[in-house]
Amino acid sequence: MRALRAAFAWLVDVRYLAGNPWKAVKDPVVVEREVDMDIGRALPASLWHRARRYIDAQCAPAQARYWRTVRAALLLSGDSGLRREELTVARREKTRPSPHGDQKSPVWELTVIGKRNKERTVPVSPAAIDALRAHWADRGREFDTATAGPLVRPVFIPLPRSRWPGTATARTNRTCLTASTRWCAGP
Repeated sequence: MRALRAAFAWLVDVRYLAGNPWKAVKDPVVVEREVDMDIGRALPASLWHRARRYIDAQCAPAQARYWRTVRAALLLSGDSGLRREELTVARREKTRPSPHGDQKSPVWELTVIGKRNKERTVPVSPAAIDALRAHWADRGREFDTATAGPLVRPVFIPLPRSRWPGTATARTNRTCLTASTRWCAGP
């Protein structure tokens, strides 16, 4: 198409033609196809189920608040496809039952602002909703009656490894690393 336009424009420029008949021809509408989903980086189904079983087992004790936070974040990102940035800004007020569900098996949806500042709505699985309820209970709040707040929030911030009781300080670790590097390099 471009070659024909260029050829006729040239014929008009060198005065072989009085006018360009291709000016009246409209370009065809080109439909841009959606790119196939790249699942090359996705976990295989067997590994996904194994990871979920492991995390579910870790969540069983009453004091396993950390693991319940991990489970909520994992299910939101894995089942709903949330990116890390979307997960950190997800809010309770943007989570609601979808009109596509019913009273027996409600379907939930979450609206987030994602890449390129675009708003998108994603489905939230029943397992993720159950994990969020447990996570909110660990935070001392009721998920179903709450109207605002971050969807996932750390329950506690762990100490850095250098401040754990009975461990060496960061300076001692750096000194040991420097000495071992010099020893490996030789004289």
